[in-house]
Amino acid sequence: DEDTRTYTITLWQGVGHDKHSQVINPQSLFEDNNTGNLRLRSLSPAIDSGVTTGLTYDFEGDSRPKGSAPDIGADEK
Repeated sequence: DEDTRTYTITLWQGVGHDKHSQVINPQSLFEDNNTGNLRLRSLSPAIDSGVTTGLTYDFEGDSRPKGSAPDIGADEK
């Protein structure tokens, strides 16, 4: 069953998450949210934090993973 409940951030943070869950300011992840540049910043915590999904290329055609694990998101840094 899909969880369709609405959470405040406080409730969501207290629900309990798996080891891959992170509560992060999105400004720390991407090059420039305001212009839609969603490439990962060089120090983004999303780098090497993903799980294997079977995808071998990112949205730009770059091979993945490039590090110890896939990056979270559509861009492989």
